[in-house]
Amino acid sequence: MAKTKIDIGAVVDFLTKGELDDSLQHHIAEYAAKREIAEQVHYEGIKYIRLPFLVGTAASGTLALGTNASSPQITPDQGYCWNITRLFINGLNGADQAIIYRNDPSMPQNALWQLTASVPCATFTKMGLVLNPGDVLTMKGIGSLTSTVQISMTGEAISVPAEMLAKLV
Repeated sequence: MAKTKIDIGAVVDFLTKGELDDSLQHHIAEYAAKREIAEQVHYEGIKYIRLPFLVGTAASGTLALGTNASSPQITPDQGYCWNITRLFINGLNGADQAIIYRNDPSMPQNALWQLTASVPCATFTKMGLVLNPGDVLTMKGIGSLTSTVQISMTGEAISVPAEMLAKLV
């Protein structure tokens, strides 16, 4: 405890333990409220989604999913970005392989990932596979597919408004 010399006749108002406790509690509560608001703002706009379910059957050994604008497509709504977290393909047979593309599968530089009958699932870290507004996730079989059953592709993603993409980092 600090020592204070008081002259006779001086009036001094010292902070009591109760007043100090009240003041600290007020500041702690104010800090907690600001922190909660900041956390809400950080997560605002971030949403978990399941990707559209794409399905098709190989014809003459070939199959492409998501490439036809008239069929369902895996694409974020305008103004949103998707951070793909998981992709799963079902129905490949034996040595069948499929490549996942961003946009046009006829462009080799658009290839993102390869899935096989033995490794039908891929998981991605934050910002590991991002679709921007206008991007379409497509799948195309490699070579001649031997599968005669329906092949399907689905997955999961985190959706965020495009201007808030940095929130996913």
